[in-house]
Amino acid sequence: MVPIATLPSTSQTLISLSKNNFVVGGTWMLSSMLFTTYYTTSFLKHDGVEKQTTNDFVRRQKAVSTDDSKSSTKPNIINVLSKYYTRPQLLTLFRFSGSFLLGIFANPNFFDYPVRFMKSWNAMKDFIYPAIFLFFANYCNAIALDRLGISLTYTSKCGIPILTGEDG
Repeated sequence: MVPIATLPSTSQTLISLSKNNFVVGGTWMLSSMLFTTYYTTSFLKHDGVEKQTTNDFVRRQKAVSTDDSKSSTKPNIINVLSKYYTRPQLLTLFRFSGSFLLGIFANPNFFDYPVRFMKSWNAMKDFIYPAIFLFFANYCNAIALDRLGISLTYTSKCGIPILTGEDG
């Protein structure tokens, strides 16, 4: 049996799929629908304890009254960085750096990554302002999910009647 990676048509198929707007957009929408809210909330609420016997409210109350909730955590990169950054900041940094790395390395022509890196580096100056605004929007959304449990979009929609003076 020939491994899939060695078949010449696989690379061409992946390249043609990556250029199809419907496939790329549909995959993005499907993956966002299935994974984003759940995994974002899981990342924001995770405290390093393997077995959760209490709900989030009880854990947060214990964390406020005592520092016992942090003593059972295993040291890992998230716990170390959590000393310096909030969970919403970490989530936003991981999303942006992860997206950048995926864009550079997740490609059928893997070994052309230096070319993709240089193209990205050169294009950064053109996209600095949209990137800053997108970073800020993601950060605000992560704060809303962490504090309220709902996304910033829904939080903003709830304020529309207040800001416009409409009651219906």
